[in-house]
Amino acid sequence: MPIVFTRYGSAARQASSLTGSLIITAVAAWLLQLFSGNTREFNLLFGFVPEQAISREHLWQFVSYIFLHVGFFHLLFNMIALHAFGRPLEQTLGKFRFAILFFISGIGSALFHGLIALDAADGSALVPMIGASGAVLGVAAGFARAFPTAVVLLFGIIPVRAWTLIMLYAFFELMSGLNQRISPVAHLAHFSGIVIGVSLMSLFMLAQRRTRPRSARSPDQGSGSRDESGKVHRDERGRTIIDLEKGDDGLWR
Repeated sequence: MPIVFTRYGSAARQASSLTGSLIITAVAAWLLQLFSGNTREFNLLFGFVPEQAISREHLWQFVSYIFLHVGFFHLLFNMIALHAFGRPLEQTLGKFRFAILFFISGIGSALFHGLIALDAADGSALVPMIGASGAVLGVAAGFARAFPTAVVLLFGIIPVRAWTLIMLYAFFELMSGLNQRISPVAHLAHFSGIVIGVSLMSLFMLAQRRTRPRSARSPDQGSGSRDESGKVHRDERGRTIIDLEKGDDGLWR
């Protein structure tokens, strides 16, 4: 069943703080990159350069590269995706677990890309990789794992279920990475971000199932009946509706 998210309150109150902070940080980093005076040197220092980050232990690059981008549209599309998938996922996981998923996806995708680049011996280990795509795809994959039947509007008009979309994208990235090893796009890093996101979300869901009573589980985790809180129900079209309200602690439930 497709899922539609509804929230109560003003648009300003719906913004999740960590997702918003990550977006602000990425925009600020891109502006620094833009006005640094020497973008190439800036990217070599703060982008992920496998030979430096792994061989020379420039460990900050595993994180700093996430907030750099090639250009405005690279930044824009990543931040739109982070906003769309990050807000509901952060409200579901909480800030701490959401941060784990975001950064581990980004760090893991960089490590995977770096090991391949070092083994390739084609000079790619000296080329900086920049962008939040691996981390953002980890978030999108986590969302798809948590809400597989949620409907995503591809290009704003084509309805696709979240799990179907992320699996198609993973297949595309894997095939592109295997068939075009030397590419300006780190396809296998993107693919690894998806794998990490799905894996971490699966672990979070497994841990939650072990600690929550069966009656408290959502329809996607058990039967399709209405939950006791009354926040999960079906509309006249048979879609599952999850009504979220903001609590005193700032979390949507």
